Order: sequence, then C-alpha cells, then structure tokens
Amino acid sequence: MSSPILRSDMDGQSKDLLSCRIKLVGVLCGVMLCVTATVLVLSAARNMPTSSVAHAAPRDALTATVFLPLVLRALPTYTVRFELVGYKTNNDNLYEHMHVCETAQAQTSIGGWSVVSAWTSDRFTFPPTATTYLCSARPATTLNTHITGFEDNVTYFTWGKPLEKDEWPDTIGVSFVGYLYDQDNYLVDTCQYTPTLGDNGNASCH
Repeated sequence: MSSPILRSDMDGQSKDLLSCRIKLVGVLCGVMLCVTATVLVLSAARNMPTSSVAHAAPRDALTATVFLPLVLRALPTYTVRFELVGYKTNNDNLYEHMHVCETAQAQTSIGGWSVVSAWTSDRFTFPPTATTYLCSARPATTLNTHITGFEDNVTYFTWGKPLEKDEWPDTIGVSFVGYLYDQDNYLVDTCQYTPTLGDNGNASCH
C-alpha cells in the first residue's frame, strides 16, 4: 500500500503533464490556423486576373500580404484619368502628346506614376514634382513625346524621344492603347483611342 506522500507526488506530476499537453495542443491549433489562412490567401492570389500587357505587371486586384497575424491591403481608389491623345496635331509630330487630369479632386500628386504606350512598350515615369489638377479647372497635365520647350516638370513633361519616334500612332481607323500606373504599379486607367478623319489629330480616350 503506497504512502499518502507518494500518491500526492504522483497526482501532482499527472496534473503537470496534463497541463503541458493542453498547452501543446493549443499551440498546434494556432499554427494550423495560420497555415490554413496562408494557403487560402496564396490560392486566391494564384487565381487573380493578370494583365495581358507583357511589359508590365499591374496589381489591379486585391493584394494580400501574409504576416502573423494576417494583414490584407485593399486596392487604392483614384479619380485621375486619361483625357485625350494628340497623335498628330497640326500635321506635326512635334506636338504628339497625352493628357491626364483629375476628375474629382482639386489636385493630385502623380510623382512616381508612369505612362506606358502599348505600341512601343516604352514607359515614362513622372518626377516627384508632377501634379495633375481638376479637368474643368486647369489645363490637363501634358506628356509630350518630343521636346517642345514648354516643359516645366510640374504639369508639362517630355518623353524626350527623337522626332522620328512616335509613341501614339496615327493610323486612321485602328485602335491603340495607353496605360497609367501609380507609383506601386497599380493600373489606374487605360486609354483606348482610334484616329479618325476630321478629329484634327486629337482623339478622346475611352
């Protein structure tokens, strides 16, 4: 027959062992939940639509960044839009340009944003000083393909291309596309235009 002291020691050890097992199960459950959440997010990201433009990888869907704990970041909302393309103003390629403006707010900084021509795959990135203003209040921010002498690096910019190089083609009846990305390479807007007879070399973006 065991002594009361020995039985008390054994009961204490059993309780300690049971407590350790309960804590271990809790830790394992927490790890399993984190792993499951990570797998679900990665699976969703794998099924997100991707751009068909080979030269860029816009993040135009919900982006999830996995930490412990899990953090989700939603797509930013912008009201900056392409306005028009001057693909051959006054029959002179010197003034080929693209207009961008703000449709809802007084002004927006677009430093670090970029314009991409699908025709050439060329990309122009705006400097930190770049700003665009409300379309109805001030002239649109202008990106000239060639050097015109009007550039101020605030609302007028130049791609600096040679005169024989076009970013916005002028083939009548054929549609062309331009893309606008923010500083994180999110797709902000797309400009599809079609040169037509009688538009004086200025085509609206759709």
